Amino acid sequence: MGGVGQCQRSPVDPKTLNRAARDHVRSRPAFALEVALSALQWIAAGEGYELTVADVRSARDYALGAAELLGATESTHARIAEIVSGPGAARWARQGLGFEAGVG
Repeated sequence: MGGVGQCQRSPVDPKTLNRAARDHVRSRPAFALEVALSALQWIAAGEGYELTVADVRSARDYALGAAELLGATESTHARIAEIVSGPGAARWARQGLGFEAGVG
């Protein structure tokens, strides 16, 4: 699982991460969770091309789907809020998930 750590440290196309999360939600939920959260991280950081609100919502949904299987829904909601509400997070990503500026 060293690949998950790498995608958390170096920019990776969020759409690629979303596909990986989607493909592994049921078979490898812990992996899917971390990959989906990495997608959110890079979206919030402004990485990726031609991203839409659908991309940010897909990453959230894959993360929450995996979290539900792992019994970690509450902590995942908190992690998502932290990612999209952190300093420098893309405003459109925050708003796309229903977070207002400055609210975590």
